[in-house]
Amino acid sequence: MDTKEFVFKESLLEETDVLCLFGFDPTQIQKQIEPWISSGDKEVVFVDSSSFSCLEDFLTISKQRAFQRFSYHVSPFLEELEKKEMEMLANHYQTLQWHAQTQLSDYQDLGVTVFRNICKNLARNSNAKTFGLLKDSLKGLPAFICGAAPSLKDAIPYLQNLQDQGVIFAGGAALSSLKNILIHVAAGIDPNPSFDRCLMQESFEAPFFYQSRFSHELLSLAQGPLIWVPSHCGIRIDELESFDGGCTVTTFCAAVALHLGCSPIIFVGMDLAYEDGKIKYFGSSPEGSSPTVLYEGKHTQKDWVIAAKWLENLARERSDVPFYTVSHQGLSLAGIEKITFPNLLEKMNFPVFDIKGTIHSMKVQVQNNAETSDPLLKSLSDCRAHVEGILSLFEEAFPEDPRSSGSFILHLFALYNEIVYLHLLEPLWNVWKFPLERNLQSDYEKQLHQWLFFKRVLDDHKESYG
Repeated sequence: MDTKEFVFKESLLEETDVLCLFGFDPTQIQKQIEPWISSGDKEVVFVDSSSFSCLEDFLTISKQRAFQRFSYHVSPFLEELEKKEMEMLANHYQTLQWHAQTQLSDYQDLGVTVFRNICKNLARNSNAKTFGLLKDSLKGLPAFICGAAPSLKDAIPYLQNLQDQGVIFAGGAALSSLKNILIHVAAGIDPNPSFDRCLMQESFEAPFFYQSRFSHELLSLAQGPLIWVPSHCGIRIDELESFDGGCTVTTFCAAVALHLGCSPIIFVGMDLAYEDGKIKYFGSSPEGSSPTVLYEGKHTQKDWVIAAKWLENLARERSDVPFYTVSHQGLSLAGIEKITFPNLLEKMNFPVFDIKGTIHSMKVQVQNNAETSDPLLKSLSDCRAHVEGILSLFEEAFPEDPRSSGSFILHLFALYNEIVYLHLLEPLWNVWKFPLERNLQSDYEKQLHQWLFFKRVLDDHKESYG
């Protein structure tokens, strides 16, 4: 294999922070990209077919550099079989990177939106024990997990006839797409969803499962009992438990349905791709310049690709539960049987259940909560006071380093005990420090920059609360 002829375009390197190379010889490439590496905080990952030991390092890089620019390239000089292996591996690595980016999406606006939702939603929370108490409360009932993809159009007539033969779950855009259909269980996890697309049409009293990050404006419109579900990633304030609901509201619905004991799990309107590369939702107009990616030859979104991989893994882990999808288009889902609605009805022969009575019994178990956001807002204010105190010490001591002074240490230890520091400021810094420190040289500069970053975060959060 001769890679000396391969030349990376200068424009490509200028737009890349992490260069991922598959099947390239490091000794032949290193010299060419040396100026790029030395130009700033850059990273190169070499992967070949004989060693996959760098996977763990790559996962770390993906989390640390979640919001930086990744570029993936497979050597054109490989044998055909090895080239296919490298292309599959490059797709896998890219999916892992997208997953890390999705998990850290709460931090993109410095956590302002999600933190505000958490504070506003605290007063509406159901008792934290409720979700656990509801385990297996819908045991043995089929679950129809509804997305809002274009294929939903063909499924609606069947859903209208199955409202007493299975539990209909919906969240996000599916809430407004299921017109004239009773939604039994509703859900929400998006911090800032499209308001019009998430309005429930006929099912205001459905129990509503949500995570703290969900839009507080939309949560205030739900009239049914609210059931709080812990999260597993992103900004998690004082959550002792964890619940993996994936990264989209439909994966969340699937996880909730399994927690409630539903079986089988049937996905409806779950294309996870755009129809003709333009139509995103059933009944909607083309999205125009929507930020899509090409995967399996289909136009989709990063979070949808992650959702597909998450669902495949879920189906593997829960081999005791049958999984089906009646979506006839979109991304493939390994381990989840693709079936038409007529064939599904013939195969399952769904009996009639007392769905409304069972849902009512579940709703009776929901317990109210009396928490407030006061401790969080106080911690936000206290953190601001400590950060401003530390910055004052930097200003007073300049050009000396104040970090050995008693006052600095007192501020530091007090800050380390604050819930907002532990669950907001420190995680934010761990995500953003790499791009922010890129051009900083001395330890003094980096330390000062960290405290200035904290001040900016706290200023943004203060402004968010008026």
